[in-house]
Amino acid sequence: MKIGKLDTLVRASEARYLIEYEKIRSLVEREAAIGQRLAELAAHSRRASQTDAGYAQSGAHARWESWAGQMATVLNTELAQIRAQRQRLDTEMRRAFARHTALKSLNKSDMARRKQDRDAVKRTQLEQLVVICSLQDRWASG
Repeated sequence: MKIGKLDTLVRASEARYLIEYEKIRSLVEREAAIGQRLAELAAHSRRASQTDAGYAQSGAHARWESWAGQMATVLNTELAQIRAQRQRLDTEMRRAFARHTALKSLNKSDMARRKQDRDAVKRTQLEQLVVICSLQDRWASG
């Protein structure tokens, strides 16, 4: 394969891997934010349940618990969707990484082969030069 084409493939595969990685990083951040919101909601619910009896009797506590339950359901649903999406993207990222690693290895092997070929050509040229020099020496002394 031509030098430029294989290098281009390696760079393209790296770019693809980094794109997939960034998508997952974004999802991980969203997942953490939702987890934090769920923890805050649970902490607030615990504090609300430990308040005075007047608050509980006024009905505000019941409304709060209803709202908190609905919000927790919404957040847990969103969290499940993000985790499912992350699982799909994990597969894509692994494929992109494997493809990039394989292309890097292929490129490295190709570069080593090309170096060996260049070295072989240089050896051949050097051997030819030695033969030419020895022939010149024979003609000059002869």
